[in-house]
Amino acid sequence: MRPAVSELNDARLRLAAAVDDAFALHRSGIVRVETQVEPLCALTWLHAQRGPDRFYWSGRDDNAMMAGSGISDVIETGSIDDLEEQLGDKLGSAESDVRYVGAIRFVPEAVPSTEWQPFGRIRFALPRVELRAQDDEATIAVHITPSDTKADIERVLDEIVWQVGPLSTGLPSPIGRRDQPEQSTWLDIVSGALQAISSSELEKVVLARRTSLTFDDVLDPFVLLKQVRATTKDCFHMLIEVGQRDVSEAVFVSATPERLFRIDGRNVLSEAVAGTRVNGNGSTSEHVETSDLLRSEKDRREQRYVVESITSSLDTLTVALQVDEYPSEFNLSTRSHLRSSLKGTLEDGIGAFDLLRLLHPTPAVGGTPTPLALKSIAENEPFDRGLYAGPIGWVGRDSAEFAVGIRSALIRRKEALLYSGAGIVDGSVPENEWDEVEHKLDDFAEVLKLR
Repeated sequence: MRPAVSELNDARLRLAAAVDDAFALHRSGIVRVETQVEPLCALTWLHAQRGPDRFYWSGRDDNAMMAGSGISDVIETGSIDDLEEQLGDKLGSAESDVRYVGAIRFVPEAVPSTEWQPFGRIRFALPRVELRAQDDEATIAVHITPSDTKADIERVLDEIVWQVGPLSTGLPSPIGRRDQPEQSTWLDIVSGALQAISSSELEKVVLARRTSLTFDDVLDPFVLLKQVRATTKDCFHMLIEVGQRDVSEAVFVSATPERLFRIDGRNVLSEAVAGTRVNGNGSTSEHVETSDLLRSEKDRREQRYVVESITSSLDTLTVALQVDEYPSEFNLSTRSHLRSSLKGTLEDGIGAFDLLRLLHPTPAVGGTPTPLALKSIAENEPFDRGLYAGPIGWVGRDSAEFAVGIRSALIRRKEALLYSGAGIVDGSVPENEWDEVEHKLDDFAEVLKLR
């Protein structure tokens, strides 16, 4: 149900009054001015906003959604050290509810290829207008920076679209597909990786594929994500648009099941996810395949590499780290994985940037040992991963949450580039790994009528 016009007018007036109050007081740092509104679908609201630059995030466990339109502040850099230096100072003087949203390339040191250039290497932005929604509560906020004038913010208030109609449900039809690498080359690459695993110190490498789809009309990434979100309820969801909506060269969307970490105060939560089985009938009630996953020595070993790597990193940053003794089944709507949870208390002075430096890339998306795995990826993948498999999420003064940007797509008007990968270890079968990646593409492929 959409809020009544009178309710939205009241919310507009309350937000304008709160802005007046903010400018009447002495302000230092970034100020967040907000007002409650009737429940709204954050993705639908965001689609109606004019931008430029739009961001969407929804959590996996708490039904929390965040959508932002426009830019109050943006940081673009090439290293996490520089990001910490610039963003740390700003967050230190900001209100606790202020969050910067962004993403880091899988290899931030590498120069982005043409299709990934709009996103830079590391880019985090503070939305000008932000909607947060959870269960039956919602707020709309405006961020005010020290350089903003009251006239600047009044123009922002005038540009907010309050009366929002429903999102379209239609998507264009696919008219072409191209796989990189194609199947025969993929099988050769995986066979070569298995030879390297048997004859060198390489134990695991995650090799990705890119599937390029073309359509008979422009593909709306908001409609795509809405439909994908409906079928991937146990995932994180994110959309990043850089630039004006009418001329945006690319929009990144992800429906990923994998958390990198979450911080609340000094509490940190992470997880190790690996191994895949397709549920027999697309239902989590089908346990024949998932029981096989728990019994699989190959999948247990693949997942153990991830557990050991994350444990080693968190041990240096936390006290009282707790790690699940055994992995459990992580059941999604159509697939199941092995998952182990890790919980701890951060050492004094440790925060999100330290975790980003140490945890990315985990063996779940790179391999082990990491340097050898990254070398193999660079030598064998004929495309730039861009934001695929990189950290995506948000960071505030005392909290942060990042997911791993797998199961993702780059939308370029009439083209969609789908990305997914598979972990290669001793015992992997090349043909099975091709099939596994095909199944991982299903979240997008089924919505796009490819299945």
